[in-house]
Amino acid sequence: MGGHDGIALPAEAATAVVADLRARFPDGRLRNQRHSYDGARTWMQLAPSSWQRSQTASLFPLLTSVSKLGEVSPYLSRQRADLQERLDRQPLLGRGKYDGG
Repeated sequence: MGGHDGIALPAEAATAVVADLRARFPDGRLRNQRHSYDGARTWMQLAPSSWQRSQTASLFPLLTSVSKLGEVSPYLSRQRADLQERLDRQPLLGRGKYDGG
């Protein structure tokens, strides 16, 4: 596995992460465990050239819909599947896939 700076990451360094993913999400489906927007703040425009930092960011229906706690996130699950595909190509990390192996 390669890092962003071109230095290879030793396979052993990822072993604990892979084991944790398998233990927490044995079926490979990741569920929302927190709201990603908790504590987020934004800027509010008060006048054409005047902005103020808001105490909280505003929500909208789509964000609320895809952020329900405990619900399977297809987006996170797809990222997990992409990661598993990459790990499967690694000789030391590809063993024991999410399918129960």
